[in-house]
Amino acid sequence: MSKNKEQWTYNTDDEYWNNEIYDSKEDAIAAGRENIKDDEPDYYYESSHFSIGKLVHLPRPSIDVEGLLEELGDRLYDEHEQAGEDCFKNVSKEQIGDLHETLNSALNKWMDKHNLDPTRGFFTVEDIEEVPFEEGVN
Repeated sequence: MSKNKEQWTYNTDDEYWNNEIYDSKEDAIAAGRENIKDDEPDYYYESSHFSIGKLVHLPRPSIDVEGLLEELGDRLYDEHEQAGEDCFKNVSKEQIGDLHETLNSALNKWMDKHNLDPTRGFFTVEDIEEVPFEEGVN
């Protein structure tokens, strides 16, 4: 499933959102109802409802370029004093933007090459709604 498409899931235990992912809100509702149809409502959620929500995939980590330049300047200062003093003070916003794009592009290519996306499979949930176990019940 694409990270750019709206995706939904359901939750029957009020704690973990670890069920299948669906391409529509309606499919998530149907799956939630199918999952609980033969069980007592209290077994799952202590009510006659379960939750559905829209997934928001976590962004990949990125490099803080300004923090990196500050750290590099601090290390240079620690090792060679005045050489590190204000060594990046004349860097323009455009140069910082260019470095940000260059380093983060390289980081993403490296993560892809080595299959190291730490955010894969992780998400937050928004637009959470309570759905009755049975259709037509509020």
